Amino acid sequence: RVRRSCDFAVGGFICTMLGYWFYCRYSLVQQRIRQRMLKEGMRNKMLFEGSSFDPEKKQTGNERSSS
Repeated sequence: RVRRSCDFAVGGFICTMLGYWFYCRYSLVQQRIRQRMLKEGMRNKMLFEGSSFDPEKKQTGNERSSS
């Protein structure tokens, strides 16, 4: 029964290792997606800040009538 016990131990180790590996890869991909979105948002913020395309810029009545 020693061989069977070793087979179960190796099998359990491989299953655990693969489970953690897939979990870590999934977390890494999600982190990279969040970083890419943040980087793009920061780039857009720098491009549009102070321009008429700036979504945070509040338009007043004078600016609307002159546009």
